[in-house]
Amino acid sequence: MSVAAPIYEEVYDPEWRWNQWVGWAWLMALRAGGSNYHSTMSADATIKAPALPKGFTPNASLVGFEEVVEALGTGLSLASVRTVTRQRDGISVRASITAPPDMTASIGGLFLADFNDPANGRSIFKARYIVYWKPRLVPKRGEITVSGTLGETTQFTIELENRGPDSLSILALDLWTGTPAEFEVDMPAHRTIARHGSVTLAARFTPQLGGSHRAELVVRSNDPSRRHPVVVLRGTVYAPAGTTITLSPSYSDSVLRATEYRLRAMPSDVAFAPVAPGGHDLHAVDVRNPFPAPIVVEASVSPQPFRLLGPSRLPIGAQATQAVQVAFAPPAAGSFSGALTVEEVGNPQNQCLVPLEGTAS
Repeated sequence: MSVAAPIYEEVYDPEWRWNQWVGWAWLMALRAGGSNYHSTMSADATIKAPALPKGFTPNASLVGFEEVVEALGTGLSLASVRTVTRQRDGISVRASITAPPDMTASIGGLFLADFNDPANGRSIFKARYIVYWKPRLVPKRGEITVSGTLGETTQFTIELENRGPDSLSILALDLWTGTPAEFEVDMPAHRTIARHGSVTLAARFTPQLGGSHRAELVVRSNDPSRRHPVVVLRGTVYAPAGTTITLSPSYSDSVLRATEYRLRAMPSDVAFAPVAPGGHDLHAVDVRNPFPAPIVVEASVSPQPFRLLGPSRLPIGAQATQAVQVAFAPPAAGSFSGALTVEEVGNPQNQCLVPLEGTAS
């Protein structure tokens, strides 16, 4: 949305001239009390979030948005020009500016706009918005640390909360762990989570090697935000008295990069929901770094109308997962194909490619 400058309507009065030091009257001469004079100019826009699947209720607390301000030429703060209000199914944006009283003067029956007016010859405000749904299924704790004895099993639990007004269903549990698998997580007996309810997952830590261990649990559900919660699991091993500890093996960079320690993406391909021309849909891709050391990756999306949301360069911790947000915003009807490419900075051979598909009608 945008509000154009100047804030006043310009009217030419052929019988009136300003003093020479001011300039020509037709530039900014305004008739006092005329309908053309505006002390305030404003613009309003209502932007909807993506349509929810049948059975899901919109809620203002679950509406999220991304704002990119392209112009703010008033010299005023963004907060003094623009307000954003969350609604049950989107946002309402209002941009407004008022002429300060000391910026105008009455001369000979005319109002003259001062050269220092904040809207004089400038673009008052212009911004773009992407509106999305926040995740409804969230972990009570995003990171859980447990300790155990070598070769023995330690029981612990993982709690997930449904913050939405509708029930949710757990579809799958994806556990990224090492070999052997020191962590295990059970699918709950009841996969449906009531509105504003919670579910507890039973988990176990059975270390076979000494040292520190890490895993990640990705919970797949029918959450309409399509953002799956990730829980980081950390384990510390203690050995019984008199036990010799064998530390987890340390691999060289060349060996790891030449075998299975390469970037992985979940899902491996993305099909966006059909949208109308001018609409948009969002999708998150989880990129995992199985390498036992932190790396930095560069993400890119091509061609239009697919685009990357957020920074293109992202750090990923050792054996960690990073979410990459991709948007599909077709300007016209048709079928579109593209790709998301993620590669390690400084090591272009370590990369993953995710095909993208979308239609607009």
